[in-house]
Amino acid sequence: MAKINIEIELDFISGEMELEDAAKEQIFSNIESRVVQNIQKKLTDEAEKKISSQIGNLVHTSINSKITEFLEKKRDITDKYGDIVKKGVTVEDMLREAVDSACEKTTLDDNGRVTNSSYNQKYSVISYFLKKNLAEMVDKKIEKETKWVKAEIESLVKNQLKGAIAENLTDFILKNSNPLIKK
Repeated sequence: MAKINIEIELDFISGEMELEDAAKEQIFSNIESRVVQNIQKKLTDEAEKKISSQIGNLVHTSINSKITEFLEKKRDITDKYGDIVKKGVTVEDMLREAVDSACEKTTLDDNGRVTNSSYNQKYSVISYFLKKNLAEMVDKKIEKETKWVKAEIESLVKNQLKGAIAENLTDFILKNSNPLIKK
């Protein structure tokens, strides 16, 4: 059997203070420090959340105002020589014009390549992609529906054939089995 000896030196206790009072004081100071740490942690977490939220709102508002200012600021458009082509145009107007051009201006040939030849220019960007993708989408949908209809027809025909064959076989067996039974 093993024996353990433990010695504790109680030098920190002064002559006036008893062991019980020292233990109480130590317990109270530990509890007090834990409570203070817990409160500090909660307050810090709450403050961080509020600050983070406020900063997020401030950044969001600031970015929105800068974007709005950028889109609405009137600018002059120049050519490559610096001559003013259009005055007082906003980015929003330029975006509208670019989208309208993509929808209306025919610049693509049959293969979707940009061409300068007016003879080969047949599609706008939007109409080409609609034509190309619409045909693919319709083909896929038709193929899917065709497979479904074919499967349904096959299933229906199989079920009806099974029923008809079973009925005919039963009738045949009943008709042919009667003479055998009577003999």
